[in-house]
Amino acid sequence: MISGATIELAGVTKVYGGDGPAGVRALRGIDLRFRPGQYVSIEGPSGCGKTTLLNLLGLIDTPTEGEVRWDGVNVADGSER
Repeated sequence: MISGATIELAGVTKVYGGDGPAGVRALRGIDLRFRPGQYVSIEGPSGCGKTTLLNLLGLIDTPTEGEVRWDGVNVADGSER
């Protein structure tokens, strides 16, 4: 069996450019769970948030709302990096 971390997104939203009417919502309320050994494909049209999702999973960016958890630890705020 492949060992590794369970990665979860809980209620993740990402807004670029502020929360007001000028803000662009790249992701809205995403709930996902990736378990060790799972193969996952992410697809969709241009501009749907694929790269934003990968940036959050890779800890390159932080969500506006929600949690990104690795083995149950919220790493979304960047303090666990």
